[in-house]
Amino acid sequence: DGVFPRERILSHDLLEGSLARAASVGDVVFTDSVPVGAAGYFSRAERWIRGDLQALIYLLKKVPDQTGKKIKNPMDALSKYMICDNILRAAAPLFSVILVFIASFYGYYAAMFPLIYTVFPLIKTLIFHLSLTGGKSLYFISATLISSIRSSLFTLMSLAVNAGVFIKASTGVFISAFFTKRGFLSWTTAAEYDDKKKNGMLKSAYIMCFGFIFGALGTIFPMPSVIFGALWALFPIISYIFSLPTKKPSAIAEKDRISSYALDMWRYFADHVNESSAHLPPDNVQFSPSSAVAMRTSPTDIGLYLLSLLAARDFGFILTDELLRRTDLAIKSIGSMAKWNGHLYNWYALPSLDVIGVPFVSSVDSGNFITCAFTFCEGVKEYIGEEPDLAVCIKRLTQFVDDADFSALVDTERKLLSVGYDAGAGRLSPSCYDNLISEARTTAYYLQAKGALSKGYYFSLGRKTISRLFSCGVASWSGTAFEYFMPSLFLPSPRNSLMKKSLEYAARTQKRNAVRVPGKNYSVFGVSESCFFEFDANMIYQYRAFGIDALSLDPKTSDESVISPYSSFLMLCESPRAAIKNLSRLNGVNMYGKYGFYEALDLEKKRVGKGYAVIKSFMAHHIGMSIVAAANYCFDGIFVKRFLSDPQMRSRRELLGESAPTGERTYKKRKEKRYEKIPERKY
Repeated sequence: DGVFPRERILSHDLLEGSLARAASVGDVVFTDSVPVGAAGYFSRAERWIRGDLQALIYLLKKVPDQTGKKIKNPMDALSKYMICDNILRAAAPLFSVILVFIASFYGYYAAMFPLIYTVFPLIKTLIFHLSLTGGKSLYFISATLISSIRSSLFTLMSLAVNAGVFIKASTGVFISAFFTKRGFLSWTTAAEYDDKKKNGMLKSAYIMCFGFIFGALGTIFPMPSVIFGALWALFPIISYIFSLPTKKPSAIAEKDRISSYALDMWRYFADHVNESSAHLPPDNVQFSPSSAVAMRTSPTDIGLYLLSLLAARDFGFILTDELLRRTDLAIKSIGSMAKWNGHLYNWYALPSLDVIGVPFVSSVDSGNFITCAFTFCEGVKEYIGEEPDLAVCIKRLTQFVDDADFSALVDTERKLLSVGYDAGAGRLSPSCYDNLISEARTTAYYLQAKGALSKGYYFSLGRKTISRLFSCGVASWSGTAFEYFMPSLFLPSPRNSLMKKSLEYAARTQKRNAVRVPGKNYSVFGVSESCFFEFDANMIYQYRAFGIDALSLDPKTSDESVISPYSSFLMLCESPRAAIKNLSRLNGVNMYGKYGFYEALDLEKKRVGKGYAVIKSFMAHHIGMSIVAAANYCFDGIFVKRFLSDPQMRSRRELLGESAPTGERTYKKRKEKRYEKIPERKY
């Protein structure tokens, strides 16, 4: 205590770590985000260097304490070495630039010698990785090589800017230490620089100005310096362009079309959520071959109904008074439903609200309700000014959210979220959600942000890397669009992140597995869990998960041609043009009905022969997901923004920026052996 002087040390982690060391810390998970723009990145680098320069005083024998009194330097030899190492690494770009200018008088080879360290990542890759490629995928080889080339090129081109960062940091520390005696702790967070105004062209040019300065200086030296100078001068321009946010083009006509689809889908809830259903959504409605309304509901149905209700207000399908009326009635029904530790059970009869069958709490279904209700509360705040009673609804819904105790659903031995709780047997399900790519990803993120799960829970989830040619992703259990894209209704996928690459990979795989429509000159895609052309004794469509084998970990998964339109709506976040085109094609095979697109198109030959069957039913949760996806498309990710508007949810955004692996072998699935029946021998 009192070892360090007050308001003099900007970067104290190295110094504090030198005094308060630990051989291993196993109960702490460190996450950090990367600035989205070049301005934020180099501003952060300057702050770090200023902190390292301020630590130079700890190379002396005597240092000031908190009161200003000189005391014996508490740093040992290793700590002093680390301080020097930081400074030398920060100063290396400046000395490299100077040496390039000097060496250019002695020819090309001499000028290149000071920069040899910039290609070390490439040399390391060639020696230690690509020389041992046995069993490694084309993706692994190409990704590793491209990553090392990119790293070397970035180091070379950013040399002048990094040299300038060191110059500015050194100048700032010198002025503060010997003249102004203030400004030691001044800094701007990377998050502030990520703001468009602070990451603009002029600010970026100022922060990276030494790229232009050293680039111009290169022109007055012999030819080698001119070449390097051109690269250094181009770097600020290129980095600024790459820092600009990418915008997905969306034509007004396309938004109008998606909006019209959403209006038809909303009519499902408008027609069927009323007093006869206890103001909650019936699970599904079937029109053929027999007409039936499934008078039951689930937590997922209810949660997505609430979000659809809010989306209907966003689209202008209803007014705020109708939003209030329907929300209030739904909340009254939810309040009267039986619960376990604050969780809704899996199925309730309508309108009685009695629990159906053996009471079971599904972790993912309850999680869907909780995250939907949470997002609804964040979003409906936008309309409180029009109907103050909405504040009461928010308070009541928030109480439902807070009452749900997810610790009761965690398998304490495996430290994973169990599939659910069997109230009849009085125990948790032995199965757990242990894979990152699943419909439980939103729940996992929400609980991690709320602190309801162990610190390392999110990173304990499985990440089996799969690849094809030059792209990769993470496998899901069943290979369904639902597992991949449903969480994207709430969670963003930062550019170049593991999740972004996984969604891109899944979308490409879905499109690659498109099925030709008999009698048409085009194919359609979108495989997920859905109803299909098979019936029970009451001629009700059957339901199961259909996945793509190339995306699935389940050895039993086999590709079946059942196309669900809601899969295309979910993929609007990743591949909007292809999804909209696919929906248009589905519309062309009589797949559009009273409440929008029918449930599915079954093209599996073993069930429908050479033709196809339109599954003429509508499911509440598929319609709900589609409406939310449509709102995200038309209103620039509105529900993603609402989910992250809460400070706790934003506090874990670094989890979403997890980078894609480049050094791992890809997963090869072992298919389940299938034995053909031996024909009976005839005598």
